[in-house]
Amino acid sequence: MPFVGLQGIFFKIEMLNVILQSILFKTAMVIVSQQRILLKIQTVFVMLQAILLKIKIVFVSLQDILSKKKRGTFKLALNVVHIRAKYASCYR
Repeated sequence: MPFVGLQGIFFKIEMLNVILQSILFKTAMVIVSQQRILLKIQTVFVMLQAILLKIKIVFVSLQDILSKKKRGTFKLALNVVHIRAKYASCYR
């Protein structure tokens, strides 16, 4: 016996409800899979940031070594100039 009257309307509403729940569930599954993908992408970017930070630390260390080396040679050059000037004044 087909649904008639209010029973037919309620049945159609229930069917519509099931269809909408199915659509919502599929949408939720898509969102979850997109979130997983975005989380993986975010993880890759965090790893890249860590690698870039390590590279930056290496360059800062090299820069520090080079600047100390330059200061050391500059001090050495000043000492040589000072010694030359000292001995030059002795020979005058």
